[in-house]
Amino acid sequence: MSGAGLACVALLLTAACGLAPQPDSDGVRVRDGVAPFSDQGSLQFCIGTQRLLPSVERQGLCRADEQVPSSCLSDTDCRSPESCVCGQCMVQFCEATSDCREGLICAGRPKRCSPRCNADDECGPYGVCNGGACETACWEQSDCPTGELCLVGRCAAVGCGPDGPNCFDGETCLVQAAVGAVTGVSAVTAEEVANTSEDTRIVAFAELQTPSQPSAIVRFESVDGRRFVATIGQQILPPGGASRLSNPAVLRTPEGLYLFAELDGGASIVRALDAGGAGTAPGAFTTVATPSAWASEVHAPSAAYVNGRVVFAVAGAAGEGIAIGYLDGATFALGTAATLTPASFENPERFVGVSTLGSPDLRVEESSGGRNILRVYADAFGTALPVGIEGASLDVPTSSVVYAAAVVPDEGDALSFFIASDNPTFGRVQNFAPLEEYAPSVVQLGHTYLLYFADDVGPRVAQNPVR
Repeated sequence: MSGAGLACVALLLTAACGLAPQPDSDGVRVRDGVAPFSDQGSLQFCIGTQRLLPSVERQGLCRADEQVPSSCLSDTDCRSPESCVCGQCMVQFCEATSDCREGLICAGRPKRCSPRCNADDECGPYGVCNGGACETACWEQSDCPTGELCLVGRCAAVGCGPDGPNCFDGETCLVQAAVGAVTGVSAVTAEEVANTSEDTRIVAFAELQTPSQPSAIVRFESVDGRRFVATIGQQILPPGGASRLSNPAVLRTPEGLYLFAELDGGASIVRALDAGGAGTAPGAFTTVATPSAWASEVHAPSAAYVNGRVVFAVAGAAGEGIAIGYLDGATFALGTAATLTPASFENPERFVGVSTLGSPDLRVEESSGGRNILRVYADAFGTALPVGIEGASLDVPTSSVVYAAAVVPDEGDALSFFIASDNPTFGRVQNFAPLEEYAPSVVQLGHTYLLYFADDVGPRVAQNPVR
């Protein structure tokens, strides 16, 4: 037999359907890829030299013709307050301060990353600290960063774009932004896909929504794991009759690279095979899973290849849970009940009031004892309790990343999941308030784990071990 119904759960290390070996006792160091994770900042998605943003006040900034942007690979290649924007050093547009490099704040009009300050004397000779951001004094254009102009003794940003407003003589509109929302990021190492550019380390598949194309899956490549460039001219559109293709996941098998995706907001899960392994030219989509008795919708597929078989996961609607099991040929039966539910992650000492569970991410890792460990990351909405501080201001429900694992048997279909005792495995706090984390996707690079996730602003990445 196969399907999700054969998987069981051990809650807080107590088996619900037969005690199975704990993954950490089988040679896996539980702190690797589990916790703690350190937030490394927002991601940058580019089409050519233009950064994709959900909305833009202006698409570009007027720059003096005498200032040509320097090439860069990271922010450290640029003089502050310039940032590396899709390979060029310039003043960066922002939505929030979390978009900016260290020492900068999102401020001004148009909103951009500017030097942070508390007093005028932190802003250089004759500079002014205005609302926590420096307004730098200038005597000539070279006193200002690329993307700002020396106007009436101050470095100022002047917005521009292909549709106006226009820059003056001696200036060029440096277009750095394009309207496009990137969601549902699923990341893998470059070794998992074919036809990657030189030095690429991470490949991400994500849904891209633009004014001209409401939904498409796009492949992005990254050298550093934070700045991703789209594979030009390669978009995977919804199959005929469908309007949206979202939450992609890819899986390398001996047959090639499978692309799984969610169709029309949870109506079904589909997959297609790219025999060439690049994930940019898949064949026809076929249906893998549809709603069942317990799952009114199907969302966010994920898959892993182990022992010559495909382990598959899919989430129901927000409070319904996650099904995990083996593909039966080309289809997946959700079974009579969810494998993991919000209640699976209840812990009276750490995580309470868990009401939703979704966005599963499967990863297989071999333990030092030679056993295959199936790791499951997901997002869950609940209240993370600060240790020893009951009723504190931090005790508010948010979405956080949770973790479970199972030892994969060499034979048979049974998967017994153990819930990590220190869930949520990743949750952030800022200004004494918890932040949101959704849709995890974990990649291992050597001894480092990168956790890709989304918050209310956009995609981000965290790292374990903390360095």
